[in-house]
Amino acid sequence: AAALLGAAAAVAEATMLRRPGAAGLRLGETALLLAHDAGTAYMTTAAAGEEELAWTKTQPDGGFAALLDCGVRAFDVRPKLDSSGRVIMHHGIVPLPTGLDAALRDVEFWSQSHPDELVLLYFSHFAAPEGKEGLLHERTREILHESSTTIFESCSDLATLTVDQAMSVGPVIAVIQCVNEHYDSSIVCDSIGYRCDKPGENGVPLRRLQDYMERVSREPGRPTQLDMLQGHWQSTPESIFLGTLRGGSVLADNRGSRINHIIANNVRNGAFEHLNLLEVDNACDGGHELFQALQEYNARQLLAPL
Repeated sequence: AAALLGAAAAVAEATMLRRPGAAGLRLGETALLLAHDAGTAYMTTAAAGEEELAWTKTQPDGGFAALLDCGVRAFDVRPKLDSSGRVIMHHGIVPLPTGLDAALRDVEFWSQSHPDELVLLYFSHFAAPEGKEGLLHERTREILHESSTTIFESCSDLATLTVDQAMSVGPVIAVIQCVNEHYDSSIVCDSIGYRCDKPGENGVPLRRLQDYMERVSREPGRPTQLDMLQGHWQSTPESIFLGTLRGGSVLADNRGSRINHIIANNVRNGAFEHLNLLEVDNACDGGHELFQALQEYNARQLLAPL
């Protein structure tokens, strides 16, 4: 009975994050599930070769709406100006042909039927031909305005911004840069002597990822920035070479290692001191479990003494 009451209280408190008039949490201390390189949810084999797809595609098919249905509430969006002047997205050197405007329409339509859900778009890694960087930023802003998205361009605005305040001008908001990514290239799935997707050989990579996440979650945040915690494997030339030899891919390694499920369990067990933007690959594998674990974390933050 006590457990049921505790769960009910957690759900009630989590709902306060979205209730108009509630003080709520600051955006920078609220845990949201972030899709790494979210634009790859529009990437198909028709638009890329098999090997390119294997190490570029970090999200399942279905676009932004499918990711939202899986529990994602924040998107890692990387705009690119293509040769025709259209704003698309990219992952590294690989262009993703879906227009940014089409992706944001998916978010807008989803949000209309989920008006109490805050959705955050994080824009970074702008890619444009030399001399056209300003044009890319300008067109990106135009597309955001057309999709009724509120843009926070000044990082200082994030220092005191609460979830309720963000909802009052949202529920879809965008930040330009203003995120501390805590990137660590050493957190790979494959190296000499281990691979993350095979039981019995994945102790080293899992331990390294866990140690990284716990260490970063203990670091004090910057008030004018949001904090990302990267809960996924990084790709390096060596790890891609080794992964290709065994027929791996970003999505397969994520599934094989069960990392999203492991992270959800760690969140529930209080392994991470501070959570804000929890970035994952393959967000629909364990996405609902991650979403619920983060809601429970937010509920605990609301109940914590000041």
